[in-house]
Amino acid sequence: MTDEKEKNNSEQKERRFAKRFKVNETYISLRFLKKINWFKEFIGPYHVNNISVSSVCFECLEDFPAQREVEIKILSSNLQSDLKLKGKIIEKSTIMGNQNFIYIILFSPFGSGYKYNSMQSKRKLTKFFDSLT
Repeated sequence: MTDEKEKNNSEQKERRFAKRFKVNETYISLRFLKKINWFKEFIGPYHVNNISVSSVCFECLEDFPAQREVEIKILSSNLQSDLKLKGKIIEKSTIMGNQNFIYIILFSPFGSGYKYNSMQSKRKLTKFFDSLT
């Protein structure tokens, strides 16, 4: 009987690529990417629910389209400067009885060289996570 319980518990555990951190006082601003995006301003800030090396989950009142490419700026007192990352809105949901939308942005491993470097961003995010623990 205990073997069955252990098996069921192990099947129910989340299998994520990267550990998620619940963060306080962390916000993101975002802008939608198009072919030419020189004059688009960042909109936000929006409160971050949790973040990992591969994605960020945030909520806001605005109704954004899913599957759109975005550039985000992570704003936190734990970071010495703003961290810019590119990604894609991969999930959009709502909470019953709440007007807020919840979004998940998956960070892109690619990007233009001077704006986005995935390894550099990973190092900065790892430092950020180290400052939280």
